[in-house]
Amino acid sequence: FYAATTLGGLILSAAINIWTLIIALAAAVMVFLYSYRLKRTVLLGNLVVALVTGFAFIYGGTAAKNLVEVYPAAIFAFLTNLIREIIKDAEDVKGDSEIGIRTIATRYGTRTSTWLSIILTFILLFIAWGAYQMGILPIQFLTVCGLTIFPIGVYITYLLITRNGFSEASFGYK
Repeated sequence: FYAATTLGGLILSAAINIWTLIIALAAAVMVFLYSYRLKRTVLLGNLVVALVTGFAFIYGGTAAKNLVEVYPAAIFAFLTNLIREIIKDAEDVKGDSEIGIRTIATRYGTRTSTWLSIILTFILLFIAWGAYQMGILPIQFLTVCGLTIFPIGVYITYLLITRNGFSEASFGYK
């Protein structure tokens, strides 16, 4: 099933244009490598999942021939998914430790995962503000960020600091 759907996706991507094929092929290779080996590594598996998520926006922009406008969404998707993956690793630390999966949480502890997630959350918020200040994003996007991403980021930071609320934090990023 995996091979058939991947091949079908690559064929459909080739029908759109060469760049969508290249992006789809890169994503397919990354997903395979993630499943084969990378999901058991410190941070590399998290980066691959986040990259593939960000690629969805790049793929759409490439297909629509409007790549410039999708970069902010791709960066946001990448960062929010990276943060969520790190939080999920902290949530799964006990089970991952028992079966020998190496993650940030199993190798360096859930406290490190917590602070890395918080730092990345503030970087995400800083990028939103900076992109608005540089004229990359309109006020409407900043308003949406102010009403959604900022309060969610603050709440998730509160959950992580006060009670190691990894399940709630992961759900919040979802």
